[in-house]
Amino acid sequence: MVFASDFAEKWVLVIDDMEGMRSQLRMSLFSSGFAKLHVVASIKEALERMSSNRYDVILCDYALGDSTNGQQFLEYLRTNDLITRNTVFVMITAEQSYEKVVMASECAPDDYLLKPFTAAQFNARLEKLLGKQEYFLDLDKATDSKDWKRVIEECDKRLAVKDKFFLDLCKIKGSALLRDGQPSEAADLYREIIALRPIGWARLGLARALVKQGREVDAQILLREILTDSPQFMAAYDFLGKLLVSAGDKHEALEVLQKARSISPGTMSRIREMSTIAVSAGKPEVAEAVMRQALQQHKYSPVRQANDYAVLSKALLNQGKATEALNVVADARNSFKDEHSNIVLYATESMAYRATGSHEKAEEALTK
Repeated sequence: MVFASDFAEKWVLVIDDMEGMRSQLRMSLFSSGFAKLHVVASIKEALERMSSNRYDVILCDYALGDSTNGQQFLEYLRTNDLITRNTVFVMITAEQSYEKVVMASECAPDDYLLKPFTAAQFNARLEKLLGKQEYFLDLDKATDSKDWKRVIEECDKRLAVKDKFFLDLCKIKGSALLRDGQPSEAADLYREIIALRPIGWARLGLARALVKQGREVDAQILLREILTDSPQFMAAYDFLGKLLVSAGDKHEALEVLQKARSISPGTMSRIREMSTIAVSAGKPEVAEAVMRQALQQHKYSPVRQANDYAVLSKALLNQGKATEALNVVADARNSFKDEHSNIVLYATESMAYRATGSHEKAEEALTK
């Protein structure tokens, strides 16, 4: 068990755009015994810190002022493997509705704190979370190194005890079985969990296991059942959309993702998927509307990529809006200077110039 006396060895990162809250959290952490901490005001600063530091705990405000909220930032970190599995991520929010956000997301924080909270509540929650962090340390290391057989073995040892982390261990083991090429075993595990309680992650895991077994139709049926029972389960929409694309039904896939977006704007990964599908399905106007809105919302956020502007440019070109497509590329150049981004943007610029009939400029763009 971890006690407050152990806090001094933990590195903590605090992200909050409100100066008053940053000061309050800094004082709370110091008084609780934390000695190693960095406090920043934005996602950009957080990423700069994370590029050279490893944190044991991240405390992040949900309603950040740079248009990308804390939940989207967490999903960005997890999707891009920018934090380890053992990093404790705590969301801090004043929004009572945040519980619904967490329930709808497959990528949940380790916990969340509703403002206002007392120092005693803060300490008790952190002690509990750091105790769990310690319990899962070896498992998390194996997961980060993608040693799936070791993950499975470690889970089996702990599952035999049937302690309070039983369901957490089942979730980890199911994912490891799928990644280790054991879909039948994963399906059996998920069915056992569902028999106890029809938990969303177990039903989604079973759908993934069915696909690995070549039973895509059964997986689609299950996913539709999940969405009927839990219409806010975003991960089920995402997976169903991927299955429909694989089956060649891009139009229905687009409808599924549009429905998901009407419930929750979602992360940039969903926006990218939806925009790409819309362009290939012959609906560039949908891709334009979705991506333009997302880029405006995340205008000053690091979660954007040069390829997002390339997708928007292509959507515009498919509507005969070559001049607007060139303007999109010019706008992207203000934010992206790295070599990979330049390659993407010059290729996109070349296509736009060809659409205007400027073949010489199109060739020139490719040689830059």
